[in-house]
Amino acid sequence: MCVLRFISVYGRVLNDEEIGFTGPYVRAFFLQVVSEIDEKLAGKLHSPEGFAPYAIKPLSVFRGLEKRKKVVYPIGGRLRRGTMVSFGFSLLSKELNDIWFKVVERLMNLERIKIGNLEIAVVETSIKTFELDENFSLGYLVSFRTPTFFRKMGSSYRNLLPEPRALFMSLARIYNQLNENGLDLERLYEQFDREVGVKKYRLKTVKPIDIGKGRKAVGFIGSCLYETRNEELSRLMGELLRIGEITNVGGSRTLGFGVIKVKTIERNKAKKRNEIKLANI
Repeated sequence: MCVLRFISVYGRVLNDEEIGFTGPYVRAFFLQVVSEIDEKLAGKLHSPEGFAPYAIKPLSVFRGLEKRKKVVYPIGGRLRRGTMVSFGFSLLSKELNDIWFKVVERLMNLERIKIGNLEIAVVETSIKTFELDENFSLGYLVSFRTPTFFRKMGSSYRNLLPEPRALFMSLARIYNQLNENGLDLERLYEQFDREVGVKKYRLKTVKPIDIGKGRKAVGFIGSCLYETRNEELSRLMGELLRIGEITNVGGSRTLGFGVIKVKTIERNKAKKRNEIKLANI
């Protein structure tokens, strides 16, 4: 599997502004940065054939640069001047990982950026590399932080329920794209359906979100607790969910849909991350 890197940008809002869902604007900013480095690569990313080798984390709001508490992903409302925000993008291919340092260098040279009509003073850039550990839990609480949906093969309808098979097959397909088809998807399709259960959930759908060109998308947010008694399957579920925290899940990952946060039921060493922080001067 290639190294997975996630770049976060932290900043302070410079103007009062009404915002909607910011994923498409963050995507546009990301593609612009890549275009300034490699225009041909940016063109391929804009209209990828098959698997999209990046994912977007839309604008999140938090309190204080140091504590970063109460992070939320707004899908509407007004941001006030001085609000602390962050956004980011995951790099999921060798081509993107080969230029990650150039992306960071470009970001470090920007004092101000625009996300839609929002002006942001860049304060800090963070780069994380992702690795897996050996220890996993038999239960996982998955928080769907931004609107999420799953496509249904051969149907114009979208699945707005995070059923085990829908969630984990989405992640298994991503895994195979990153790991040269290492998983038997046909076997897992039935296994996720039979051997993974939902213990509890709290979900709601959100209002339709404008994703450009006259298109709208509906998704759900909330949390869902998954459980299995199969230790081997649990290990795989843990690995897939950790990857999902980097790649997002479901449809429109490149627009900031499907951002998840995972919590294990038992405390363990679920993952390791090496982090470098770079403060803009």
